[in-house]
Amino acid sequence: IWSKWNYVWTAEEDRHGGILRDYARDSRLFKFRQVEMMQFAYQTAGFNPDWDKDPYKVFVYTSLQERATQIAHANTGKHAGAVEPTLQGILASIAADEARHYAFYRRVFKALLEIDVNRALQSALSILPSIEMPGLTVPHFKEMADVIRGIGIYGPWDYKKIAEELIEFWNIEVLTGLNEAGRKAQEKIMKISDRLQKVAEYLDQRTT
Repeated sequence: IWSKWNYVWTAEEDRHGGILRDYARDSRLFKFRQVEMMQFAYQTAGFNPDWDKDPYKVFVYTSLQERATQIAHANTGKHAGAVEPTLQGILASIAADEARHYAFYRRVFKALLEIDVNRALQSALSILPSIEMPGLTVPHFKEMADVIRGIGIYGPWDYKKIAEELIEFWNIEVLTGLNEAGRKAQEKIMKISDRLQKVAEYLDQRTT
């Protein structure tokens, strides 16, 4: 069952990449040879996170990642809309898909907290402080991420808000029935917002 779900998730996400790739090719918005070279390098490098065999961690990660991509796609569409209205429509549709995925994944993890709170809290603690997006191995990913952050599409302030939304939705602060490991994880999770604020402020100072 788990492998089937994982395959369906991969297939759904591939549809998003497929339509954006097709649009980039057909509109000649970019030098498509460069796009294909980047895609080849990305697929060659792969994406092998250390959480992908643990369903608890997977649902924390996907909750964060789906919300992040929802925000990024929606904001990219807004920036592109004046000159590429068709692209804005595509990105709005993808963002709506991501919103539905986000709603599902965060509910699944909330259920995990109800049935196995201590292990679930430890899993959340291992993922929440920061996530690596699947595109990390794309050539020049960090440079592109700096551009995206600089023009207001997505950045550390957005991630801080996402983490806070999930911590509140999962009622982390008021969870009970915890053992020692669960209580320690709960305490550390409740300090993550302050840590993320310092990171965001540091990045702002570095680029001003």
